[in-house]
Order: sequence, then C-alpha cells, then structure tokens
Amino acid sequence: MHFFAEMAGLFPDPVLHIGGDENNGIQWNNNPAIQSFMNDNGIRDNHGLQVYFNTRLITILKKYNKQMMGWDEIMEEGLPTSAIIHSWRGKEFLVKASEKGYKTVLSAGYYIDLSHSAAQHYKNDPITSEMILTKEQEVRILGAEATMWAELVNEENVESRLWPRVAAIAERFWSSGELKDEIDMYRRLLAIEPFLELSGSHHIRNREMMIRRLWTADDWQILENLLDWLEPLEGYNRHGSKPRYTSLVPLSRAVDATMPDARNVAQFRVLLDDFIASKDSVAWNKMYSLITKTIEQRQILLQVLPHKSALRELIPLSDNVMQSAMITQQIMDYFDKNNSLKGLNTKDLLNRASIFQTVHAELESGFLPMMQELVTKLN
Repeated sequence: MHFFAEMAGLFPDPVLHIGGDENNGIQWNNNPAIQSFMNDNGIRDNHGLQVYFNTRLITILKKYNKQMMGWDEIMEEGLPTSAIIHSWRGKEFLVKASEKGYKTVLSAGYYIDLSHSAAQHYKNDPITSEMILTKEQEVRILGAEATMWAELVNEENVESRLWPRVAAIAERFWSSGELKDEIDMYRRLLAIEPFLELSGSHHIRNREMMIRRLWTADDWQILENLLDWLEPLEGYNRHGSKPRYTSLVPLSRAVDATMPDARNVAQFRVLLDDFIASKDSVAWNKMYSLITKTIEQRQILLQVLPHKSALRELIPLSDNVMQSAMITQQIMDYFDKNNSLKGLNTKDLLNRASIFQTVHAELESGFLPMMQELVTKLN
C-alpha cells in the first residue's frame, strides 16, 4: 500500500503499469504459505491467483485515482474490465481484449530495440480491415506504444536506436491506414532527421563520436559511409551471441554505431523513386554518386581495416559491400547506355549479389533488396 502511495505521488499520470507478464508460477508453486492461502480461499491455479492479486491492485490503485494497466498475460477470467490490456504478444490479444470489454493498447510490432526497419513498423497499423470488430470494440483500442528495452544500448547509442524511426511510428499512430507508401515515408524521415537533432536528440553527434573513436583519423567519414550500407541483425539474433551480452560488455563495436535503417540504402531508394517518377537526371546522378563513392573508398578500407583491432571484423563486410556496389554500378551503367535493361542478365547479377549478403560481426548488408528494387523498377 505504501509503495503505491509513493508511486502515485511521484507520477501524475492517470494510468499505472503493473507489468504482470511472463509469470511462470514456479515460486508460487514452491511456497507452502502461498499454496495454503490458495487452498483456504478456493483458488484453483496460478491464473486464478494472479487474477486475485491484480483485482486487489485495482482496488488499491483506485484509491489513488490510478487505472491499472498490464501486459496481456493478466487478461484471465474474472479480471475486472477496468484494467487496460497492453498487447505485446500479437494483435490477436488486442482483438481478444477489445471483444472481452477491456480497453487495450498495442506494442506488438513496435519493439524498437529489435532493430527492425522503420518500414516494418510503418506497415504495422494498430487497426486493420482484417479485424472483425464492432464500432464499440474498435473504440476500446486506445492506440499503440513503442517499447524500448535496454540490453543492447547505452547512453551513447540509445538515441540512434530511437531516432529517427520513432518519428515514422508516430506518423503511423496519427495517420490514416490508407497512408502506406514506405518510400515516401523514408523521404520524410530523412528530411526530419537533422531537425530532430536540432530539437535536442543526440543520435547524429553521438554516432559520429563512436565512429571517430573506431577510425581514429580525420577521414572518419569513410567508415561512416561503409556503416551506412550496413544494419545490425534484427530480432533477438544478437542476444544469442557468444560470449553473451551482459551489463559489463562495452557497446563499442561497429555494430553499435550502425543504424537499424541503413542510411545509404534509404537515400538510394528515395532517389530511385524520384527518378522513376520523373526521369530526374539529378536523382540518377546522386544515386550513381552514392555507389561510386563507395567503390572509390575500397582501397583505403583495405589498407586501414587490417591494422585496427576494433575494425578487423568489418573486412568481410567491406568486401561484400564493394562487390555489391560494383554489381549495382554495372546495372546502372548498362541502363545509362541503353535506356533499358533489356539484354542484361539481371537474374545472374542478382544471384551473384546474393553471395555477398552473408552475416559478419552481427551486421548484414542492406544492398540486395535495394538492388532487386532497382532491377524491378528499371525493367
């Protein structure tokens, strides 16, 4: 009681989140006092015990003018519908909550710590036409919330994981479901990024410091350009690394200085869209410049990377990026000369490019999908 009184005083929000997820009941099963309490009160199982506990919490929190919110595991038979259900395991729990009379919020698909692309989050609308809901049930879906867990971030790189992707997520929350053009979204995302920095975010300057520290020379933009073609592994793939990450592991590798959306890939895709829309030679030249700059820097990378212990793990990735860039340049040169890809064996070129998509140093290249998009749109 005293704890909730203190929390209610510290935080003015009308909702208090109790957690409640991933309760395996092992400690309850092994506690004689708890088992005796369950027997005395006719509580048949751990689900019933959690409902009993959460129902008491609702009463306590109501005393402090707070509404209880918890992860979707709290949604068991008998839980009062005054609780707000926070769906993290999937939209089916969002729908189930609204059908059962609970107000509900979605976080499934918005876990920004998992390094999914902004496009993936942008496609994840909280309410879709596939959901069979009454108007009353739809109103119970309050919206969505982006979640950020901190196993793989520190004070230096956390903002590069948050921004600018959260701007895309915010646009999804505030926009009609009809707004689906991910390339146009990236156009706005690239434009707003420097304004976010001016507004107080440090996602650009902190990343620059990390890259400078890794490169230790004035021409650090060469490393930045390489990293702007790469992305950290998505999902929980980094969590399985050996040795395992702990709070004692410094997050100071190249993977920690990359962005979940490879900036060069995003820029290339936006420029390609501009070129296709209007045959804009300026857009084409900027695309070509992105590729040629990368190829021209190959020799410097080959000379520098082997002599920097923190960057040796990037040698295979550097080669993959260069090979992919040269194949992309070949495709663009052919189109430039023939105004068509007819006669060019693009299937063979893309098959060759796929060889250079192997994962190293918990990083992967964003080149192949971009090249596939280039071939599709130029055909």
